[in-house]
Amino acid sequence: MLFKRTANLQHNQPLLESLPNELLLRVLSHLNTPDLLHSAKLNVRFHQLSAKTLVTRITTRPDSLRLRAFFEQESKWKFSVDLQLVAIDHYGRFQFAPVDPMVMRLFESKFLRSPSLHRMSIVGKDFDGLTLDMPENLLPKSKSLPLKECGQHRLVSTYSRLVSEMASTQTALVYTVSKTPNAVEKVRSGERWVTPVRFECPLLFLCQARPAMTKVMDKLNARPVRRGLDGRSSTHSAKVPMVSAKGVIEESALMSTGLPRSKPTNTMMVSSLQLAY
Repeated sequence: MLFKRTANLQHNQPLLESLPNELLLRVLSHLNTPDLLHSAKLNVRFHQLSAKTLVTRITTRPDSLRLRAFFEQESKWKFSVDLQLVAIDHYGRFQFAPVDPMVMRLFESKFLRSPSLHRMSIVGKDFDGLTLDMPENLLPKSKSLPLKECGQHRLVSTYSRLVSEMASTQTALVYTVSKTPNAVEKVRSGERWVTPVRFECPLLFLCQARPAMTKVMDKLNARPVRRGLDGRSSTHSAKVPMVSAKGVIEESALMSTGLPRSKPTNTMMVSSLQLAY
């Protein structure tokens, strides 16, 4: 009777589920990063194993997956910041920090719309070019950044049904706001210096799938390839004066802010992973 029950259990159990974790980790290590993200949505076991595989890969190859945050104000001042994984907290949330420290000069004014985080994209060696299975923007809507009070801010956002496996997904953007230093001339009144500190999200936030209709339209319209990893960890855009040709927008690398570079965080990532899983 014991052997019969064991045989039925093995017969009904999927082949992959019957494999030990060591073999599954070996299998997952051969998947590219987009497929690894999709495997994290299968069940709790694959979620944990995919997370371990992903963190191990990012530890050895930091450029395999990054986040790129896009900020803008009034469609005149635009910034992009590349973020890399630096830790996993005890709740299992992934924490991303800027690859290089940078400062955005934004403005608090009644006559201007508040700046916003309007897009968050995945970039990396496995995501270069147009990856049809991944959405261009992980954020369903933009989020305004309060600048009135100086100090550190934590902007929390809750989204419903980004992935079918979770009823709600919560993210957090941590940033600091300070006044323009006395030695620097202001561009206009109400100027604030905004420094992104980190972005926190669960792994499933990164596992979103592009809608089927969007995939079809992208193929039909032959969308241009977005900017991949090109050595620039941050960019900014400024409008050319209106006397120039059609007020086009130019993109250039940000000037150095004089802030110290981030130290390697591989040790922090490994130790945090051990705490989380």
